[in-house]
Amino acid sequence: MNIKQIFSFGLVLLGVTLEYFDLMLVSLFSTAIASHFFGIEDQLTSVTYGFFGFGLSFFIRPIGAIIFGILGDTYGRKCALLASVSLMSCSTLVLGLSPAWDQVGYFSGLLFVICRIGQGLAVGGEYGIAMTFAYECSTRFKTSLGSCVISATHIGGLLAAILARYYIDHFQQAFCVAGLIGLACLLFRVQLGSMKPKEKVKPSKILKKSILNKTTLMQSFAITASTVFIFYAMLIFINEVLASEYQLSRMEIFEFNILILSCWIFIPVFIGFLIDFYKLSFLKVMLLGAFSLTVFAPLILIFSMEQGASLAMLRGVFLIHLLHMVYSCSGPRYLGDLFNTKCRATGVSATYALGSSITAGMTPILCQTTCRYFGSFKILGPLIGAAGFSACVAIIFTLNHQSKGVGLDLH
Repeated sequence: MNIKQIFSFGLVLLGVTLEYFDLMLVSLFSTAIASHFFGIEDQLTSVTYGFFGFGLSFFIRPIGAIIFGILGDTYGRKCALLASVSLMSCSTLVLGLSPAWDQVGYFSGLLFVICRIGQGLAVGGEYGIAMTFAYECSTRFKTSLGSCVISATHIGGLLAAILARYYIDHFQQAFCVAGLIGLACLLFRVQLGSMKPKEKVKPSKILKKSILNKTTLMQSFAITASTVFIFYAMLIFINEVLASEYQLSRMEIFEFNILILSCWIFIPVFIGFLIDFYKLSFLKVMLLGAFSLTVFAPLILIFSMEQGASLAMLRGVFLIHLLHMVYSCSGPRYLGDLFNTKCRATGVSATYALGSSITAGMTPILCQTTCRYFGSFKILGPLIGAAGFSACVAIIFTLNHQSKGVGLDLH
């Protein structure tokens, strides 16, 4: 990579950081948001409404991924990146300035829904374009650059957790700060090179090659769905478990989130670098991580919960996150290999969004419903194991195709 590419990649990572900074604030303030925008005061109901607000942006992601992906493949990566960060920043700023339920009634809830839709559209395009740019920057360090994109999302999450810690009782101020920072990012993003495609391809052809192939859909869905389910179950839903079952304060939970997200910033990049530097098989490393989650995650969670102590539970959650880092750090490279240059931005964006949006949006609600049905939070362990198993199946399928001389680039 030359200096210009490094500078451009840094600006792309900055945008990803700010996008997830804005997005994570909504999840961290879920109960306060339910009270402010919907007038809900009951704790259980507010958690449900908070999870609805969290999931809403994920359900809209595939649409944003297709729109911004086609924009990136047709008119260049820069155009898509500028549009996505503008939409995210404006949506977050409006959330910070919106009146409460007791002031304007249903209009407050409507503003919240519109802003969450805007955030979902923006993130749907941003993350896929960033993964595509990372994949195309280097031939040797595809894994480590892709893991840098993952790291950037967690830098955003970490900043959100830190901001939430200091604005725990004034969440709208946090949204205003996040929105203004995002708009300021535009001053840097305009410095990006044009990154225009060498030749224009019709949007209909891009769409057909990228997301209408059943094999790529199945592979990407299994990888992305398992990745996001495990992460959000072990970060978003587990916060409610720690609060209700282990009586940890929101401040203590935010501090634990900060620790987890700090590890997500450095460890995946380090693992990705080792894979590239020693020319290891990234698929085999992914399989090792997925297999470890399948076998050990249920045992770790069940054992931690039986201890009955908050410290034991925190240790168990931390260990599962470490196993998840081994599995997920190669995910962007896996998706990048599925598509050629002409449709990669749309393909990566759309298939990642299709796999992750439904899963991430439903994860907190699914976990909450399942645990209430079985009357125990221990069922969360087998759910994590099932997600790891689905990833194992997808990776083994890919390895078998490689052994038969069939590449991942299907187009």
